[in-house]
Amino acid sequence: MSILVDEKSRIVVQGITGKEGSFHTYH
Repeated sequence: MSILVDEKSRIVVQGITGKEGSFHTYH
C-alpha cells in the first residue's frame, strides 16, 4: 500500500513540476 502511494505521488509530482519532479525523485 505504501509503495502504491509513493509511486502515485512520484507520478503526480513529475506531472506538476516536470523536470523538477524528476530531480527530486532522483535524489
